[in-house]
Amino acid sequence: MILIHNAITLVLLIAHFLGDYHFQSEKLSEAKRKSHAALARHLAIHGLLLFISWLLTWQSNMILLFSAVWLGHIIIDLLKVTLQRKWIFQAEPIPYIYLIDQLLHISLFY
Repeated sequence: MILIHNAITLVLLIAHFLGDYHFQSEKLSEAKRKSHAALARHLAIHGLLLFISWLLTWQSNMILLFSAVWLGHIIIDLLKVTLQRKWIFQAEPIPYIYLIDQLLHISLFY
């Protein structure tokens, strides 16, 4: 069971990093702060990667886990974008928001 959990965690981590780094350009990263369509595109990429990851695991009972991770990703990104938009006109950026964002995403896998 531990081996299966570790393999699924690894699949989730790979999907996350592909979605946040490989398939997200700098342009999309900037645009999602200003555009709901860009944020939706980013979240759709993550949804597709998670769906493919779920298919690759061949664990039919894991669909709820993968769906929960995607829902968590949506909530975290919406909160992050809301905070960024709220403080966009302030001189000081929100401290450590990037690090907190990534830690929250990774915590979804455990």
